[in-house]
Amino acid sequence: MSPKYVFVIEINRPTRGPTRGIQAQQLIDKKGKLPVPIPQLFSASVGKHAAQLASRIGVEVRTHVIDLGVHMWKAVDESVKAPILQRIMDKFDLQGDPIDVEKAVATQCGRRLSNHNFVLHKKYNKLKETRGEESARNNPPAGVNPKQWTSLVTKKWTVPKWLERSEKNTSNRFDFLPFSNAAFAAAFLPSFLPLCILLLILGALCSAS
Repeated sequence: MSPKYVFVIEINRPTRGPTRGIQAQQLIDKKGKLPVPIPQLFSASVGKHAAQLASRIGVEVRTHVIDLGVHMWKAVDESVKAPILQRIMDKFDLQGDPIDVEKAVATQCGRRLSNHNFVLHKKYNKLKETRGEESARNNPPAGVNPKQWTSLVTKKWTVPKWLERSEKNTSNRFDFLPFSNAAFAAAFLPSFLPLCILLLILGALCSAS
């Protein structure tokens, strides 16, 4: 029988805020460690518990990575990364080649770190517009770790090189398109996603044959 995979496709869209992993933890408390295959073909988590793994990783990154001013996940100190990985391994049975597992978890952690920084930067810009830059620097929003906020303010958001690079990346991202991001999504996403899913399914079938 051909293997069946459930793929987690991330789409940027408005949300109610970061999850706290409550549902995933309830499932773990009920069933124990959740199995999550990481096939070599994808080097990414698949299966019905892939979403719970992604949610848990997000909670770990948001809670335990205090120095958010790091450039990327690779730059996070090993004394922080190792306990995060151990807590994830305690809750999930990550099935696959150890190299693929390590790569998949590191990729997910990097994405969650980037997403968290992006969300906080939006909050910072909003505070700066409404209360002024000085107030935005010194008054993190409710629920945000002050040390995380300070690290981002001092190592990224007020550093000229980072601001220049961020502005350049933003302007270059869709300069080649004659319409807005929303128009692009409305025009191409409905046909693009089914194509991606079809290619992933075909890859899985070819691997199984």
